[in-house]
Amino acid sequence: MTKIALPPKRQAEGGTPVKAEAKIKEKDILEIINRGGSPVLPVIENNEVLKNFNIIIYESDLKLIGELCDKRPKKPGKVIRFSKKDWILEAVLEKIERERKRFDI
Repeated sequence: MTKIALPPKRQAEGGTPVKAEAKIKEKDILEIINRGGSPVLPVIENNEVLKNFNIIIYESDLKLIGELCDKRPKKPGKVIRFSKKDWILEAVLEKIERERKRFDI
């Protein structure tokens, strides 16, 4: 382990470096580090892997999805619109939930 100390001071007369008088002890440094803030939150591992795929959809259906996204209420003060991708994912999740209830999965 390397020791940490204050940088050497230069004398005004000769300009030769002189070691600093006060040295910082490693014990003091470790105390400061260990005293630190709040603990790190535990990492919850998600074993699911994200997959991507292409989807082929009619242009008319895509336009309709775009119109439905535009009809969604927007948050006050923000002009962020609801994306088509989010709309499709929401529709898929709703369909999955209905099918789970239907087939008791």
